[in-house]
Amino acid sequence: MKNRIFWSLTLPLLAVMAAVQVITALEENQTFDEAVHMLAGYSYLETGDFRLNPEHPPLGKILNALPLLLFLKPELPTKDPRWPDGDLYDLGEAFLYRNRIPADRMLFASRLVTIALTLLLGAAIAVWTRRHFGAGPAVLATFLFCTDPNFIAHGRYVTTDLIAALFIFLSCVTWGRFLRTRCRRDLLLAGITLGLALLSKFSALFLIPVLMALYLIRRWQAPDAYSLRHFTISIAMLFLIGGLVVVTAYGPESVRALKSGDIESHAFWKGYEEVSKSYSEGRDSYLLGMQGKGWWYYYPVAFAVKTPTAVLLLLAIALAAAFPSLLQLESLRGAGFDWVLLALPAVAYFAMSLSSRLDIGFRHLLPIFPFLLIAVSAGLWHWRHSGKVLAGIVVAVVALQTFECVKIYPYYLSFFNSISGGPGNGERYLLDSTIDWGQDLKRLKLYLDAHHLPNGICMCYFGRGLPRYYGVGDAYIPHTDEPEEIAALNCIAAISVTSLHDIYQRPGNYEWLRHRTPIGRVGYSMYVFDLRK
Repeated sequence: MKNRIFWSLTLPLLAVMAAVQVITALEENQTFDEAVHMLAGYSYLETGDFRLNPEHPPLGKILNALPLLLFLKPELPTKDPRWPDGDLYDLGEAFLYRNRIPADRMLFASRLVTIALTLLLGAAIAVWTRRHFGAGPAVLATFLFCTDPNFIAHGRYVTTDLIAALFIFLSCVTWGRFLRTRCRRDLLLAGITLGLALLSKFSALFLIPVLMALYLIRRWQAPDAYSLRHFTISIAMLFLIGGLVVVTAYGPESVRALKSGDIESHAFWKGYEEVSKSYSEGRDSYLLGMQGKGWWYYYPVAFAVKTPTAVLLLLAIALAAAFPSLLQLESLRGAGFDWVLLALPAVAYFAMSLSSRLDIGFRHLLPIFPFLLIAVSAGLWHWRHSGKVLAGIVVAVVALQTFECVKIYPYYLSFFNSISGGPGNGERYLLDSTIDWGQDLKRLKLYLDAHHLPNGICMCYFGRGLPRYYGVGDAYIPHTDEPEEIAALNCIAAISVTSLHDIYQRPGNYEWLRHRTPIGRVGYSMYVFDLRK
């Protein structure tokens, strides 16, 4: 009976989330990197060649490309003279927009895979939380997940962020299960999920020291039940199984590398080296009105302004309740291992983000949130208080979370919490994939038609969609140092908010336009100006 009630609450939450994701995914054109991921994954399946887009491991790209292979069968742009060593974004454009299959149909088919993986993550959060903390915390954690605008947004794109969050979470909880049971079957499952995490995103390599630390903490809590010999054997088997999963996934690529003896030429290692270089060198970014890269506080700011207000409220309650125990080592030793399993991966991943110079979006923090949502939900139940206080907090949390989720619909990518001033103030804090990822071309067309404005417009678009594919003109908007061209303008102009602030451009390019008053806004990612005579 209890099981039936539990699923009667959680399944509708997951169903509503899926429906919202499907509806809004159909409204948006491709974000900046989706065509590249689709092309790369499809090329892996068709050719067995992993050269395209090595900076991301292949699992997510392969899964997203499966519907293309099984049902749509588009053509690879192999006749393009740039294939396969040309610019990836140009090849992705040719694959998505110059194929015999309509672009939106291909895109939606691939996005359905990510939506399915999102639901799998939600179900995993529900089941694991119920098993370890009870039905109440499980339903609350599932609710917070299903109504989180960040998961709704990124859980419907053809990117690696959601799948990384899924398998990082599964890797930790399966390893935690093994540490309780010490069963070979659970060790095998932990090794498989570790391999899948490593195949999802290179940032999952942080799991290697974290999983080792979890074992040592478990041994510290129960020294008589765990030995250094068991630790050595378990860790060796975990990494061996995970490594075999990685090698197997690359298929012929792994065979060639093993035969040649040149392991460094393997696509996994080449991709890791490329990402490591990006992490150390960084990329141009935007934070609090500044342009630069390598701010240690980029991700703390992103966390503060993009995390739903209700979750921040629960986090404050949980930290206040746990603070006395955190000061006592023996209290930590006696704490339930489930709390350690939730805290250590999230804290370690967040700490790793502080050292990254790759400050290009809140989405890189998604892997901490399954742990965080469970911890704050379970912490609320664990906190000593009366039933009336608990009920009052739950009602307030549900109301606040629902309000923010409904208010931002359908512009989930551009979500900012109420504390920061909401999405209308988002550009004061962050840009790029946190608010504007080139997703609103289709909405721009609807805006122009609804306001009876000409479709032949001037445009500066931050994205890789094709404006003309969606019936929108894209004439050039001159820069500040081109006064004669500015004076000659006679058009409706649309500009992405990232471009308006000169990100990834020469500083001051659109300073002249920032001083003008827009006539409208498309979502929160594009401004529209009337520059007609």
